[in-house]
Amino acid sequence: MAGIVSGFWTLGYDLYAQKINENGDREWHRSYGEANVYNERIEDVLQDSSGSFVIVGERDSQAGDADIWVEQINAVGEILWQNAYGEEGWDRGAAIIEDASGSYVVLGYSDSFRSPYGLADNQALILNLSREGDLNRAR
Repeated sequence: MAGIVSGFWTLGYDLYAQKINENGDREWHRSYGEANVYNERIEDVLQDSSGSFVIVGERDSQAGDADIWVEQINAVGEILWQNAYGEEGWDRGAAIIEDASGSYVVLGYSDSFRSPYGLADNQALILNLSREGDLNRAR
């Protein structure tokens, strides 16, 4: 299970994840967030073939826009890696899958590409990431 959490200890919203076993008992729960980031939001979670979980969503950047946020955690909720992907503007991650080669494919959208009139144009964005979170390509 995943979502967001807000409280007196957070600046805005932080990521929240918990693992529930087949009996409905909670095995662990954690919140994830950076102190200097106002909001982080989860859109999708994938349990990959290694048993880890990969979380995709967005986080507000320090420039006042948002970046796609991808974080991999192990089976007990410890962070293995986390990365932000984006340019100037609002970039949001919406879904993630694992392809046949073991890479991750993130579907999202971006308004980082500006029209000649200075207006934001939301465009579909596909990221291909290595298992370690390195950006292989973006379209």
